[in-house]
Amino acid sequence: MKNGCSLFGKAVELAQLSHWDFAAELAKRKITRHYTEHELVDDLAFAA
Repeated sequence: MKNGCSLFGKAVELAQLSHWDFAAELAKRKITRHYTEHELVDDLAFAA
């Protein structure tokens, strides 16, 4: 799954969007992506 995370990071970089804006754009276009347990932990830590 590490490769999937790095691909997402590269896509965010190429799109010149924040992680959150890029994820919102994917959702708007109904493009699904894998959401890892590691990302959940990061999101929960960020929200705390």
